[in-house]
Amino acid sequence: YSSFRIVNGVAQGTPTVTANHVIRNRPAYPINTPASEIYLQTTPGTYALLKVDSLDVFKRTNRIVHRAEIFMQQIPDNFITDSIFPAPNFLYLDLRDTTSAVNYKPVYFDLNPSVAYNPDNSSFYYPGQIDYASFGGYKRSRTDGGRSVAYYNFNLTRYVQHMLMDNSTNYTMRLFSPYSLLYSQYSNTVIPYSNSLGFGRVKVGGGSHPVHPMKMVIIWSKIK
Repeated sequence: YSSFRIVNGVAQGTPTVTANHVIRNRPAYPINTPASEIYLQTTPGTYALLKVDSLDVFKRTNRIVHRAEIFMQQIPDNFITDSIFPAPNFLYLDLRDTTSAVNYKPVYFDLNPSVAYNPDNSSFYYPGQIDYASFGGYKRSRTDGGRSVAYYNFNLTRYVQHMLMDNSTNYTMRLFSPYSLLYSQYSNTVIPYSNSLGFGRVKVGGGSHPVHPMKMVIIWSKIK
């Protein structure tokens, strides 16, 4: 017989080529949550579609947007399972583009304000890397009822300002926790993301949650 040693890290030599086969078993709870709750698992996981209908009225006025962000927080659940199965290190937000088939594309402008990119151009639809300090999406912690819970925010200031100036489409947004990204209408290139495969799950409040509601907060000045 032959025995083959598996090398996990570069420090021990050339890493061994391996594969992970991850299967999610979701017969019932907690995927079937109330409408006011959103349950997210890291790839292979779940996603939620978000729609801010009030932006359709808001964008028809002359305003300077100083800050526009979406804020969400974890709903504390069972203390033991929350400690064993932590929240994902990163969430991600992109746009549902239904001009033809149902496709998704990156958020305009805010993924990395230092890099020029255009989600509608197949040559540079993605900025190369995300500026998390600006865009957000990374896990932070706060105390809720004596317990540490996760919360996330996404900065969409430039995207919302562009929407107001050009009266452009108020897209439905997709919220999920990816291991990698793929926008196949532009390219078959798989874009690595910052989560580990299959690691992390979190239940966050939706817009109608009575205690932990998801919010879009906009700070603006009106132009007369």
